[in-house]
Amino acid sequence: MARYKLLLIVKMCCLLFISATYCQEKRLDEKHLLTLYQAQNFGEAASYLEKFYKEGLVNTKILESLAFSNKMAGNYIQAKKYYEELLQEDENSISILSNLAGINFQRGDYGKATEYYQKILALHSMHIASY
Repeated sequence: MARYKLLLIVKMCCLLFISATYCQEKRLDEKHLLTLYQAQNFGEAASYLEKFYKEGLVNTKILESLAFSNKMAGNYIQAKKYYEELLQEDENSISILSNLAGINFQRGDYGKATEYYQKILALHSMHIASY
């Protein structure tokens, strides 16, 4: 009987160890991301970052990196999606508004780009790039 209890305890410890090892949350390798940026592999960087993105959970660092990578890769629709998520967290961010304005301008949506530039000017009337 004691032998079975000991065996059961050993099995439970093994299962706990295995689950703790394999169920750990993935961590972003910033060195790898920087290497991708330096090589200007923005599409690959966006694909790498997607592994760490969970819809509904706000991680501004991941969202900012996803938005930037997609924008630099020319994936304006994806970049816009991520910048809009960031804007929900900080609606007065000149950086986010400026990126959204630039994306809309690049896509030919001049009306929407103007709206974002006007929001920037309302927040910071001396923002030269918005004129």
